[in-house]
Amino acid sequence: MGSWPGHRFALAFGGIVLLVWLVVMAVTMRQAALPPEASGPLLAVFDPGMSEDEMFARIVAANGMPVRGTWLGFVWIVQGEEAGLAGRLEANGAIGTYSELPFNASLAGCFAFADAKMAEAFSLRP
Repeated sequence: MGSWPGHRFALAFGGIVLLVWLVVMAVTMRQAALPPEASGPLLAVFDPGMSEDEMFARIVAANGMPVRGTWLGFVWIVQGEEAGLAGRLEANGAIGTYSELPFNASLAGCFAFADAKMAEAFSLRP
């Protein structure tokens, strides 16, 4: 078998594109996060490996009211009018807190369904 330089280039280029996309998404998510003094309603994102009962307990421990989960099992809609809910949720294990959808669906590329169901899944309405 001969050398296939085109394949190595394609793999390297694909790896670079993936790396750049991950960095851009990380910066976008960090910029979209709510400040610690924010109150609800908001989206609380937890570790995907955490159980539903554990997430529920952490929301309650942060003096938040769990409204409902989303189609992503680790994202919850949380209500709470007391200032500082976002900070308390993060202190209790939330990875981040966001208002509405934390990223434009077009940024997610083929991983997002840019239709009414996608928007509804992350809506803050009960």
